[in-house]
Amino acid sequence: MGDTETYEKYAKQWFTAVRRKKWEAKDRYTKVLANYENFLLCWLSLVFLMKADSTNVGGERKRIPVFVNNLDSSVVDDIIKCQSKNINELNALKVENMNPQRKYPDGTPITRTSDYTRLANSLNSSPPDNQEILQKTLVLIYVVRCNLFHGDKTWTLQRDKTIMFFASTILKGILSSIFDYKGKQK
Repeated sequence: MGDTETYEKYAKQWFTAVRRKKWEAKDRYTKVLANYENFLLCWLSLVFLMKADSTNVGGERKRIPVFVNNLDSSVVDDIIKCQSKNINELNALKVENMNPQRKYPDGTPITRTSDYTRLANSLNSSPPDNQEILQKTLVLIYVVRCNLFHGDKTWTLQRDKTIMFFASTILKGILSSIFDYKGKQK
């Protein structure tokens, strides 16, 4: 089994774990834990899929455009059609990258367009470019992942729970569409 097949196999296993997981949310803590665990398992599955598709590209954020560009356009269209409401909801939450603002050598701040603003611009373009929307959505979810892994998201704030819910829901939808398409190709 080559690297691509191995990564796709692992991606499918992680995603299958999400589909099989039946949480009985008996308390608030279990509900929150389920939300974060779903996000993590879906993210791992996506990482393996991106790695299968772009083994020579370094870093998760750099793999996103390569991965999206290699997806069949019918899959991309299906993802955007099914997830557009969730994408808009996540974008409306204005997730910020927690990295400190960078400065030029002379100390002048480097102004940059936020990832949610870039996604909003893509969503409002006419006609919308679904590949660009998916790419920018995944970049925004990557920012959520970075904030979670590096300590900017908490278990207790309602806003963070909402962000994790929409990010998880979108990732599950993306993975479902991809695996359904791959299943039909065999």
